[in-house]
Amino acid sequence: MRFLKKFIILNLTAVLFFEACVSAKHNYYDQIIRSSNQVCEKENGNNNLNSDKNSPEVTPSQIYPADRDQRIEKTFYGFKQGGKNSFGSFFDEVFGMKTRTKYYSSRASANFIGILDSLVGSVISGATIGGIASLLAKEKGRAFRNWSFISFSIYFPLTSINAISTVEPKKLVRYKGEWVDPVSVHLVKVDNMWVDQEELMQMHWEVARAANTIAAYEEFLRNHPSGKLADQARIRLELYSTQRDWQIARTTDTIPAYEEFLSKHPSGGLADQARIRLEELYSIQRDWQTARAADTISAYEEFLSKHPSGELADQARIQLELYSTQRDWQIARTTDTIPAYEEFLSKHPSGELADQARLRAEAMRKELPDWRKALKENTVEAYTAFLKRHPNSPFAEKAQGKIVDLEVSSIMGGEHGKLPSSNKISDDSSRNYSVLNIHNNTSYNLTIRYSGQESFKVIFSPGEKGSLEVLRGNYRVAASVDAANVKNYAGEMTSDGGNYQVTYYIEITGPYEERIYLPKIYYMNSKFEPWPNKRKVADYLK
Repeated sequence: MRFLKKFIILNLTAVLFFEACVSAKHNYYDQIIRSSNQVCEKENGNNNLNSDKNSPEVTPSQIYPADRDQRIEKTFYGFKQGGKNSFGSFFDEVFGMKTRTKYYSSRASANFIGILDSLVGSVISGATIGGIASLLAKEKGRAFRNWSFISFSIYFPLTSINAISTVEPKKLVRYKGEWVDPVSVHLVKVDNMWVDQEELMQMHWEVARAANTIAAYEEFLRNHPSGKLADQARIRLELYSTQRDWQIARTTDTIPAYEEFLSKHPSGGLADQARIRLEELYSIQRDWQTARAADTISAYEEFLSKHPSGELADQARIQLELYSTQRDWQIARTTDTIPAYEEFLSKHPSGELADQARLRAEAMRKELPDWRKALKENTVEAYTAFLKRHPNSPFAEKAQGKIVDLEVSSIMGGEHGKLPSSNKISDDSSRNYSVLNIHNNTSYNLTIRYSGQESFKVIFSPGEKGSLEVLRGNYRVAASVDAANVKNYAGEMTSDGGNYQVTYYIEITGPYEERIYLPKIYYMNSKFEPWPNKRKVADYLK
């Protein structure tokens, strides 16, 4: 019982003495730190800028400007009080005193305080160990003295060396009225300003939320790729990027656009809508290919009845307008009357063909009296006089045709030989006209006249070979040469889109008989090569 009382009294005494020493040591530390801060501030030319008395608490939006931060940054040397440096730190932790790092303006100051801390700890530790040893030994004074000296001699050098070895320079900054290590308190420098990382992330998040755009959230994730706010940013980024890509796909409204959207966003409600629209576009594409293959007015009209809107519908309307214009122009030119052109203009009031229709109708109105007069007389002389007076008239082609009609009628009404029927070499059902290869194997100019669907005449020089294009239909044909003793020949033919080849020549039947003109058909192989063209069907009639 007596031993226990001595042990308790000795340890309480040691603890009280230790607390008094620690208190004195901390006061000394703080005095050194204050002196160091004043020296730093004087060195930076700003005595009152960062003193605790004059420096207000700084919010994230009121961080010191960059030039001030640079002026008050200072390299300090840290002495880590606590942990492995001194036995006294054990008592700090037992009695709730926080282990922390003190920083000083020079390495010498840090080493001095470290050695002082080791000295105090060693004295107290030696006294404690000596006291315990004296309680256990018979010669208490000798035991206390010996064990105290031994423990002090061992502990003080080791802790002093350890204290000096742990001194390291730190770049400290003045933040919220205190010198702090920016690494340990998680500060970052942004645009030469010190900001707490968490506060900076919150500030960036508020900026991103205020902008609420894809670019803003992408910028936030570049700066802060991890954390709860980063997860929220990714969720919003995925939502907005999906909406953006969907808007692009809907605006473009093409198969590649929806396929690209699905490659980026394969799931979700918008992905289902994209697949539905994609199937519709595939169907439209198939119908368009069918219409293009047919390439007719009825095919495009059927396509538009199924798909009245969209890019392909616009193309179908363009093709439909083109083909319907060509069809109506063909009708107007074939009829070739003022009412026909007026009807064409009512359907197609603009464009190149509309301009031609207006010019032709206007010219017809001016020359209509003379044309009616020629029609009334209906003679070669009357039509020839009209052509002489109006060589460029819209009625000129009709006048020339009327002359051919009268000449064929005259030949067929007089003495003439019968023109044999032509034999076809090959067929071409895709055309609305036939092609005739004609060889004038005589020593005279050969004139061939066609009267029917269109009326015209072609002159072949002696030995000439050439081809004619003749619209489908029934024709009266007359052939003659510029020789008085050769009679004319005439007959009928049907143009059915085939290919023909014929040679005309002169044959003598007797020494005193007149020379007569006979045609002869030569059958060729199935490969038909047209000779140089002498007469084409007008494009509007093809």
